[in-house]
Amino acid sequence: MKNKAKSKGSKTRRDFIKTTAATTAGVFLGSQAVVQSTASAQEDPNAKPAEKPKDFPADCKDEVRLGIIGCGGMGAAHMVSFLGMRDKKIDNVIMPAICDVNQRRLESNLGSTSERQGIKVKGYSDYRKLLERKDIDAVLIATPEHWHAQMAIDALSAGKDVYVEKPMTLRLDDALRLYRFAKDRKEKLMVGTQYLTYEKYHDARKLIAHGGIGHPTFSQTSYCRNSINGEWLYGIDKELKPGVNLDWDAWCGPLGPAAWDTEVYHRWRRYSRWSTGII
Repeated sequence: MKNKAKSKGSKTRRDFIKTTAATTAGVFLGSQAVVQSTASAQEDPNAKPAEKPKDFPADCKDEVRLGIIGCGGMGAAHMVSFLGMRDKKIDNVIMPAICDVNQRRLESNLGSTSERQGIKVKGYSDYRKLLERKDIDAVLIATPEHWHAQMAIDALSAGKDVYVEKPMTLRLDDALRLYRFAKDRKEKLMVGTQYLTYEKYHDARKLIAHGGIGHPTFSQTSYCRNSINGEWLYGIDKELKPGVNLDWDAWCGPLGPAAWDTEVYHRWRRYSRWSTGII
């Protein structure tokens, strides 16, 4: 995305990437929302961006064309939120392309995103095909952790700004590799630790810095996610079949081939090979 001069109070694509996606992640954290539809459609990858609706806020200067990579619980929840913000004229974002190796998830989101945006959304099973599109400004990566590093690097290489879900990568070496790749580029990389972007925390920081609570000498933060029923026991789609409506090898990707296991696919956060768990 090209940098643009802006007047005080104006909102650009860069502002959007810094704020809107992160706020969305916080609102829908943990949601398993999936929009149900079986419609699919095609769009010319070289099509010109749609015109901005005339009734959008005056300070919303340009349109963000966002590609979604990963249409599971988090990715689908992001899409629902973006659609809601567009309906409410909060931000001028449009999603012309989405991607998932799970055809059932992909198809379930194509119809709604096409209908509610008034465009034909293109679905991809290979994220690299989505990145080839010249009309995509940025991508949101909401895939399992083991794909984060390579997808983010490929997206930056394609000239896209990137919002990647937390954790940034599955392993430390991948984190360092992605950091070194991204740090001197003009494209922006943001990691979805959404709570850090909440305005209340920035206000609290200012309050403390200005002496509003006196001289702080001690701080404690705690977090507990124990559950009597277990954690991350997401629902299992019994209709999902590798080689039929799921590219299992592509899902395994950077970690190499693995025997099909529906528990691993649907509940990968519970397995150390595939997830960092909770730090």
